[in-house]
Amino acid sequence: MSMARTGTLLFFKVGRQRMCALGLLAIAHLVCAADFSAFSHSVRLTLNTGTIGLGANVLQYPMLIRLSTVSARAALQTARAGGADIRFSKSDNVTPLQYEIDQWSTEPGDSSAAIWVKLDTVYAATGTAIVMHWGNADSIDGSNPDGVFTNGYLGVYHLKEGAGPFADASPNHRIATGTGTTATGAVNGLIGKADSLNGTTQYISAAAMPIDNASYSASCWVKRARINYEDQFISQGNAEQCDNVQEISCQGDNTIFTGHWCSDLYCGTTLTDLTNFHFFTSTFDAATRALTLYFDGALIQSITAAALLNTGGAPFHIGFRDVNLSFGNAVIEEVRMSSIKRDADWIKLDYQSQKAGAGLIEILPLKIGDHASRYSRQHLQDIDVRYENGGFSVVALVKAGQLRIYNSAGAAAGTSTGNGRCRLDAVPPGTYYATLCENGRLTVQRLSILTGAAR
Repeated sequence: MSMARTGTLLFFKVGRQRMCALGLLAIAHLVCAADFSAFSHSVRLTLNTGTIGLGANVLQYPMLIRLSTVSARAALQTARAGGADIRFSKSDNVTPLQYEIDQWSTEPGDSSAAIWVKLDTVYAATGTAIVMHWGNADSIDGSNPDGVFTNGYLGVYHLKEGAGPFADASPNHRIATGTGTTATGAVNGLIGKADSLNGTTQYISAAAMPIDNASYSASCWVKRARINYEDQFISQGNAEQCDNVQEISCQGDNTIFTGHWCSDLYCGTTLTDLTNFHFFTSTFDAATRALTLYFDGALIQSITAAALLNTGGAPFHIGFRDVNLSFGNAVIEEVRMSSIKRDADWIKLDYQSQKAGAGLIEILPLKIGDHASRYSRQHLQDIDVRYENGGFSVVALVKAGQLRIYNSAGAAAGTSTGNGRCRLDAVPPGTYYATLCENGRLTVQRLSILTGAAR
């Protein structure tokens, strides 16, 4: 349809297009998932990992998918409670992907979700595409952390439980317990909920990780709560002897630190930021005895340890070290231990995909109506452009819902006036999307404004 009116000349070409606001660095379109035919909604997600400079593909990786407040409100509001009908597949719409729902919140002001999806390959040079499916009233919860954290993980602690016990998302199920921890310790973290430890009486413990005489990787996200104190983040070992204690910490001079007691890595890098989360990773190669520290995804320093680690089967601690009874005053999240020395690409991907505002995988703030992708198979069959009340409006005929117009970048291009109408602001030629929310359903139609000139 094209249309011209006296006063302002607007030519419209109206076509049908299914679309969704859930995208990464590009608009993602709704797809028909034949092999997930019982799910009424699906969206293709492209993880643009080619932008961060990975040296090689990363295999068997648990990727964090954030559903942000604006862009993912559709899935959050139309999926079953807790995301019970959420599913993921490869881009072929056939091969299912294992996933874990870490957080799913539909509370006002905190409408968000964090989901870990196991990808067999994250491509270094090109994007990695997957599909998210939802909208099946008969489905049961498919969240399965055991199927996600399988690549050498010894323990994975999201730390969202407050008082505890603290679940281990790895297949090993090393459940951790809290000492002095309380329900109020569960605070908003970087990814989901995290645990806030007071630095004097609170810490978390689990059975010993099997890292003696072996390679390992240890990592955690930390937001410090004080400076000029020694703060322990993770540790294992209770004997004050060389190569008997593994730890990641900040020293009293705020220097970030990892070591084995005697074989220690003092790097000179300090952390005094009390506002933001920072990412620590320590790796050890048993074959070469290379002990390496990464901070915020970047290599800081590597040394050769004098010997292999031998903690004697002592407990694993978060926010505490047995030797000298040292605590940590910090908010701690995503503590992980692995039996594999993770390489630099893996660690960079951890940081780039999980950090605050991660452009790599966080959904674009593309707003296609308040209920973004509540897509129905019924389109806006009857749409018109009218000159009324001194201006032009897009009108959904015989509809009484809230009609809104957005440009291809997700910005509002009109003013909703209710009763199925949206008054157009002065807009240049381009592609626009009309969205109508009516009785809990969203329909979307594309408008191509071919020319626009004032007369």
